[in-house]
Amino acid sequence: MMPGLGLEDVEDLYTRHGETILVRCRQLLRDEDRAWDAMHRTFVTAIKKRSTYRGDGEAVGWLYTIATRTCLDELRTRKRFASEPAAERGDHGAQAGTLADRQTVARLLSRFPRRVQEIVVLRFFDELEVQEIAAQTGISERTIARRLRRFLDKARTILAAELTR
Repeated sequence: MMPGLGLEDVEDLYTRHGETILVRCRQLLRDEDRAWDAMHRTFVTAIKKRSTYRGDGEAVGWLYTIATRTCLDELRTRKRFASEPAAERGDHGAQAGTLADRQTVARLLSRFPRRVQEIVVLRFFDELEVQEIAAQTGISERTIARRLRRFLDKARTILAAELTR
């Protein structure tokens, strides 16, 4: 496939992979309505940026990246997670020992920069190893490991502060 996609190509991707992208959005957002909105925003973005597709991999991977970023933007702008007390979320202290819990990670993501969010999603949601994340993102393994370590350290601090409230 040549670099860039035609409008027909994006329409074909929607037909073939729309459900896969919706599943990804559901996984990250944990809200059916927001997942549908994010899935549609993903394809709107794909249409707008179809000329940026380099053709260096499967187009569905390109869409997957757009969907992940769209959902991360949604999580980051959602004020509900940052302002809602832990007791109202039903966390009741059980979250302290389990940073790998997807709901906890999703709630914490909004407090981190996009470059960290993407790495954390690939590690904890997609369960990729550091080497795989490096290959997918083009970021060095050392940088990925450092960002994951900083995320975990800061996340532990945030969770500890929530438990003392």
